[in-house]
Amino acid sequence: MRWTPRDVAFALAIASALLAIAWPAFEARFSACPLGYGAKTTGPARARHHSTDAERDADVTTFANCAVGDAGAIKDITVSRHGRIIAVEDVPSTRFGVVLDCGGRALRSGFVDAHAHVVTGGFALDALDLRGVRSKEEFIETLARAIDAGKEKWVLGHGWDETSWGGETPSNAWTRGDERFVGAKVWVTRTCGHVGFASEAALEIAKITGAKTVIAGGIVELDDEGAPTGILKELATAAMSNAVPKRSRSERDEAFKRAFEYLLSKGITTVGDFGDIESLVAGADGYAQLWEDFETLERWDAVGDLPIRITSYMPLGDWASVQSHVAWNSGWTRENETAASRVRLGGVKAFLDGSLGGRTAAMMAPYLDDGSTSGHLMYPRGKREKILRKQATLADAAGLQIAVHAIGDAAVEQALELLASIERLDVIALGRGVSSVFRRPSVQRHETLALRW
Repeated sequence: MRWTPRDVAFALAIASALLAIAWPAFEARFSACPLGYGAKTTGPARARHHSTDAERDADVTTFANCAVGDAGAIKDITVSRHGRIIAVEDVPSTRFGVVLDCGGRALRSGFVDAHAHVVTGGFALDALDLRGVRSKEEFIETLARAIDAGKEKWVLGHGWDETSWGGETPSNAWTRGDERFVGAKVWVTRTCGHVGFASEAALEIAKITGAKTVIAGGIVELDDEGAPTGILKELATAAMSNAVPKRSRSERDEAFKRAFEYLLSKGITTVGDFGDIESLVAGADGYAQLWEDFETLERWDAVGDLPIRITSYMPLGDWASVQSHVAWNSGWTRENETAASRVRLGGVKAFLDGSLGGRTAAMMAPYLDDGSTSGHLMYPRGKREKILRKQATLADAAGLQIAVHAIGDAAVEQALELLASIERLDVIALGRGVSSVFRRPSVQRHETLALRW
């Protein structure tokens, strides 16, 4: 007897129907795991088998009385030490591990801040806060009060924004002749962190005079008579960082702790940390401080005193140190997996330009409100750009993730050219960065390189 295609189709249909009818009984009889895995239970699940109650309790945390779902039903949530939810159930008679009472409130996963300068933020939290200043007069009076309160000490602050009072940037001309500012040492940074204002006394300590108008990679603004106005941009701010008294290890530790407390108060439990800004603008002279900070985080993590997770990035110029560091070569630091350690090395970062607010973001055309500038490339075309490409190529070949700060469209274009120049176009390693302005041709080129913003 020869089977036709129709006969085969009919037989398969009959077999499928019989299997569907018999499957429930077959599954109940033969499919159960002899160890019980996969079976429905009424008790709490466990992360793993435990030989003692003490071992079990050290392995889990129970968040009790949590509001779950849109209806806000009160449940207990049991979580393993690796952060995995292993049970969600009605309030049981017995709770395991460390018990934290949510008091009927909702429980949310911690937020992630992918781009932070943690210790810099900690310093800012203890400095003069200028974020609320709304006029030139208020700026002057706020500084004067701080000078009076600090007597002979430096006045350090952060957060001013000239757009809050009409657009005129601070100048020492504002306070010239004001006795309150005579000899006062003031250094206050703009909200973007790429620009700062220094008093005349501070400029003298930093040895910034009318004759010294050029600092490699930075800008010293001058008035019509050729004297510094007090405004320093990009790497020129390093001169002030060197002039300000160096902070002690204990002061840096306290800054970290202030930052941790602030982050946790906002629900942020994980950050990408790109290092202390003062150390970054110092170039190679700042590498040792960045590593000292990282080793402090490692030390706290080793004894369980690090309250958040931190992925640290070092400057691109120090890629060889990252590649050889034990934290990179431990293996897990490069993998997308849960680990007991809360600190790891994520890779390296290159700064290609500045900020839009400071008018240092590198643009293809001059700024509409300041036709004298189109921004500032940290690696101008020529010798400096060749150094950038060499460092990026070596870092990529070492398997390091490369983060890029590129705000203006000219910097974005340079970043794309950098990507194209690397032989191994590693989508994971390069292409994650910070950008604010880009032209349509840049977007098209980015798509051609098989990347996404």
